[in-house]
Amino acid sequence: MKPIGHRNFPFQHPTFGRKSKPKADFHWKDTVYYLWWAYLKRNEAYLETCEANGKKGLVKLYEDFGDVRGASFKDWWSDKGRGATLFANPRVQTTVDIVDAKEAKELERLGGGFLVYVPDSLPKQHITKRFRLLLSKRDGAKRGEQYARVSRAKYQYTGSMNLNGLKVALEIYDLKKANPKMKMYEIGLKGLKNLSGDRNLDYDKKRSIEALVARYLRQAKKAIENVGNGVFP
Repeated sequence: MKPIGHRNFPFQHPTFGRKSKPKADFHWKDTVYYLWWAYLKRNEAYLETCEANGKKGLVKLYEDFGDVRGASFKDWWSDKGRGATLFANPRVQTTVDIVDAKEAKELERLGGGFLVYVPDSLPKQHITKRFRLLLSKRDGAKRGEQYARVSRAKYQYTGSMNLNGLKVALEIYDLKKANPKMKMYEIGLKGLKNLSGDRNLDYDKKRSIEALVARYLRQAKKAIENVGNGVFP
């Protein structure tokens, strides 16, 4: 028996549609995996590694993520199945069956389940009773755990999920990078949509906007640093 089943992602993965009927860009831009790629594109140390074709710098990371300098996220994601290789959970057995010792060892390596030894000599009634007890203990241990977020992917998202916050932080970072002399509250007025129409600002309002922009910048810089270490955000 071979392990079967589709590889799944802990979070919504990008979808692009067909060449003749491509999907709207929110189907891939509004995913944590697109943002991981986008943040990595801002990591100067990693860009230097890309420039060196992975020969120096963050060599190990480059072996997995490759050159991110291109404009097409779809091409990067799809290249040799990179997206699934990096971010999907391993394939797991999706049915109950009898396995031999070799298959049991492989299933144990893959994880995502538990192995049970059943002696041939036991009566069916006893086996059924023991299985119910085992399942009861297992469910009790797992209670409260978010199954969909238990990741065994090679690269795993950490922390609470806040896609909008990550998107805004990156927009603020890019805006400040492109306009280094622009005042912080001006960055906020331009980059934060809920403030775009606000022009009558007193001192306290400006300071409040500056503090918010500074927080987004710290968040973006930390995430950019983290992706260079193989973690996000």
